[in-house]
Amino acid sequence: MLLRQLLMMTQVGVCSVLIMFCIINRSFSKQKKYSLMLMTVFAMILAVTDCFANSGMEIEIVRVSKFCTYLMPLLVIFAFNQYLKDLISKDQLKAADWIIAFAIINLIISQFTGLYYSFGPSGYARGKGYVISYIFPILAASIQLIVICKNRQNIRRKTLFLMTLFVILPIIASVSHIFIKGIALISFTIVLMVVVLYSFSIMDTNLLIIQAHKKELEILQERERNSKLMIEQVTSALVGAVDAKDSYTQGHSLRVSEYSVMIAQRAGKTQEECDEIEFIGLLHDVGKIGVPSSIINKCGKLTDEEYSTMKRHPIIGRDILDKITLLPNLRIGACYHHERYDGKGYPFGLKGEEIPEIARIIAVADAYDAMTSKRSYRDSLSQAKVREQLVNGIGTQFDPNFAKIMIELLDADKEYKLRQI
Repeated sequence: MLLRQLLMMTQVGVCSVLIMFCIINRSFSKQKKYSLMLMTVFAMILAVTDCFANSGMEIEIVRVSKFCTYLMPLLVIFAFNQYLKDLISKDQLKAADWIIAFAIINLIISQFTGLYYSFGPSGYARGKGYVISYIFPILAASIQLIVICKNRQNIRRKTLFLMTLFVILPIIASVSHIFIKGIALISFTIVLMVVVLYSFSIMDTNLLIIQAHKKELEILQERERNSKLMIEQVTSALVGAVDAKDSYTQGHSLRVSEYSVMIAQRAGKTQEECDEIEFIGLLHDVGKIGVPSSIINKCGKLTDEEYSTMKRHPIIGRDILDKITLLPNLRIGACYHHERYDGKGYPFGLKGEEIPEIARIIAVADAYDAMTSKRSYRDSLSQAKVREQLVNGIGTQFDPNFAKIMIELLDADKEYKLRQI
């Protein structure tokens, strides 16, 4: 008796914890959550009433407890049927619901006929139709097993194994109970299977959540790749438009971008920062799209009016790139690459570190490519002359740090490859 009480208390404790977890768990679907809660509650009631039914308590308590020991397994099967409906077509499981409903009605009738059991002077005694009480739950469980097997392709392997086990073990316990007096075996088996089912449900749900997160991450990564590809394509189209407009500076945007990245790398920028500078450098002259070709391609010196029009291209570039919100810094190179470190540049006359760092890098790269490229009015400058111009521009036209890095790159270029070919 003491062992039975200890086993009952253990089962009740475990079921209570599961019920609490079920209440706070938000990862299950509503139907699965309620089904698991019902199974756990019925299993806990079965454990308690099983202990009371075999105790020396008052006859009425024993009668009620004995009735519950027959009723609760049916209700557990019914709740498990609702659990299955969350995974399998409901129509295939209706037969099991009807069998359980008929079994409960038959159980109630048996209380007045003594078909299953009766109470006499000597206590509890099995009735002539005792075996019938097991036919209904076994039949309902068999239907569940057949449906599970039919739908095995749509159920995860571990979940399929567990569901099969959940159906088979209570059947084995029920058959054993026909030959072994007492219902403790059924009680213990059902509680154990409910605990295992709950545990596997959590594991299965967690796996689904992980897979969903992985899928979501893949989608986000794909979107990021598509966004990057779109930016690259838009950038390429805009650069092509700029280069096509200026017949004397073909490849200028690409070279400025390359030089800017080289400066940024030597300055210790991260790969992510260098990738950003690459895009910004490519589009630094995009504003020239808004400048008349007659001015851009003029062979001689520009008039003051023409020069004023040319000086508008940073603002035009800024306005164009403001529309691309995926890279908010994209506008920096276009807007500020003609600002000077001494504050004498345009369009805003910013000075020193008032000029965004990216623009200060691009300003050096842009000036270097201008000096090393052919123009309508001159040939590219010699390496020595370019170096002299860079040195003279330190602290006036250029940021000292980035100008010195460009000089280092120039000095390392013994064959003078860093120029327009």
